[in-house]
Amino acid sequence: MADEPNILLDREQSTMVSSRTEMLGLVDEDDGRWTLAVYCYEWLGSIDDLIPEDERYDEDGEFKIPEEYDGHRIRGLADGEYLETDTLVLNGDKESVTFDKSTIGLARKYAAVNEWDMVVGFEAAWKRLLEIVG
Repeated sequence: MADEPNILLDREQSTMVSSRTEMLGLVDEDDGRWTLAVYCYEWLGSIDDLIPEDERYDEDGEFKIPEEYDGHRIRGLADGEYLETDTLVLNGDKESVTFDKSTIGLARKYAAVNEWDMVVGFEAAWKRLLEIVG
């Protein structure tokens, strides 16, 4: 990702099969526009597929989570199985919105449609967005 997003707010999202942390992030497009989008930490794949079995467990039979894998810093196991990196990626399930100062209402609408306005701390995050955008 070219520019790291300015993370405004985060929340836990769960489905029937998965859970992960989503983050509402703001990126300066360097042309007077900003993009508001939902980010998450990148998952590399299942520890069962990526780590050989003889290196996967400690002496107590617990997963031995590597600190790094294939050049990526590992945060831990997501869903008890997937190596989760510290790299932020766009959540492919969510659209983003690009706006400028005159169309900042689009960002508020985006937040509402994606229910970020229901998350505790949203108003403080919105105030921060307004300060950043200027």
